[in-house]
Amino acid sequence: MSVNEAHSQVCVSTPDSTGVFRLRRPRIAVIDDDQCIVSVVRRTLSTQYDVYSHTDGSSAVQWLVGLEAEAAPDLVLCDLSLGPANGVDVYDGASALTPRLRERIAFLTGGACSERDGEFLAAHAEMIVHKPFTPYSLREWVRSTLERLSR
Repeated sequence: MSVNEAHSQVCVSTPDSTGVFRLRRPRIAVIDDDQCIVSVVRRTLSTQYDVYSHTDGSSAVQWLVGLEAEAAPDLVLCDLSLGPANGVDVYDGASALTPRLRERIAFLTGGACSERDGEFLAAHAEMIVHKPFTPYSLREWVRSTLERLSR
């Protein structure tokens, strides 16, 4: 693979406010109430992506829906078990107000969940990252998911 091909797999071309297309790194948002998971994801992905993080589901929804379309993350990695506002609540809140996010919210999960959450995950099986994950498997999952979403 050439340097240009590798660069084009990581960067996306988007118009700025003047209409000029510029390369930018894809944006990944991480929403998890476990600061250790946030740190691991940030360290794993920050060499290739711009990574933003939130440790509270409610504030994350407010942040996501308040972003201009061109500033929205290309992918959101959201813990399913966040506490008061779990991953399904984040998905429902953010995607209702910003439909573009509907296909871009993925779920980090260790598998233990309620019946409601289990049914939700079954309907969104392609957007699940199972804990524990390795840095390699996370990078590969993010790469292939971003590639699929860009088609």
